[in-house]
Amino acid sequence: MARTQPVPSLIAIIMIAGMCAAVLLTQGRTVGIQQAVVNTLDDAGTRTIIVRADAGAGLDDSVLARLHRLSSVATAVGFGDPVDATNSYLPGGTRVAAHTFYSLSPAQLGIQGTDSVDNAIASPEALEELGMAEPSGSISTVDGLEYPVTAQLDVPDHLAFMEPLIVIPRESSPDESQQGEPLTVLVVVANQASEVPQLTAVLRSVLGVSDPESVSIELSGDLIELRELVDSQLASSGRSLTLLIFTVTAVLVTATLTALIMLRRRDYGRRRALGASQRLICALVLTQTSTIAIVGSAAGAILAFAVLAASGVPQPPWQYFLAVASLATAIGSVSAVTPAVVAARRDPARELRVP
Repeated sequence: MARTQPVPSLIAIIMIAGMCAAVLLTQGRTVGIQQAVVNTLDDAGTRTIIVRADAGAGLDDSVLARLHRLSSVATAVGFGDPVDATNSYLPGGTRVAAHTFYSLSPAQLGIQGTDSVDNAIASPEALEELGMAEPSGSISTVDGLEYPVTAQLDVPDHLAFMEPLIVIPRESSPDESQQGEPLTVLVVVANQASEVPQLTAVLRSVLGVSDPESVSIELSGDLIELRELVDSQLASSGRSLTLLIFTVTAVLVTATLTALIMLRRRDYGRRRALGASQRLICALVLTQTSTIAIVGSAAGAILAFAVLAASGVPQPPWQYFLAVASLATAIGSVSAVTPAVVAARRDPARELRVP
């Protein structure tokens, strides 16, 4: 049926493809930029919660096991009381704070296996402060201890505030029944920025400290507010345009399909005269229209993907492409309901008399 009237069918395909492509090239571009901006803000530390505790607060590394059970926690690491350290071969050199480091998964800082336990690992900035060109040699702390420097540490973004950073990894026991090693800094990263407020609310209840007043919790409040503002503003910026495009296209597709059905009214009348039911006529029209809508939506989505890829702008997620194509198909199919009902209810005897 669609092939017998190529021009009206092609017009309908072009309109649906244009609708799908227009939405993806406008609102879809905005969604891609929105995701890129929000991801950048997330990487900047909006998911990070920093807990600072006094030396006698009672915060110890057993809290890591309790945090590990929370589904909203992506990672949690603890640091002991810092101690000044210098290059063992440069007496009187620059002092850099060294922290004992506790984690249930040492690989979170790029520490593999247990070879690094009780050895010092320094960031590039710390190595420069110590006067070391390479991660080799040793450091001496002010309390008389010496640790070999065995590796360089790539500091993740959520620990950048501790630079220059030297860590001395220690094994953390997951047994909560035992007294753990004291911590002065606990860094918790949520899976999503939206989970930070809820995680902060329950964090105090799992710290297990003896004096809650000696513990402070820090958030990237400004970044969180900025993320929410950017997310909401970009999400709402193109909704009216999207609604307008879908509405105008739905009206045009309805008019085109009505004209297409009027051109085939003798065919529908002949089918009705041969015993076809109204339901069958509706099914024929809707099947034809749905096929046209699927072809148009797929063509529009492919065209928009190619244009966005060629322009180099951030692409919206594939779920957005699928959602827009599905909505365009649905609009094209629903637009045919009224013409299909009109075609099914035409009098077959009258239609057969049409020249």
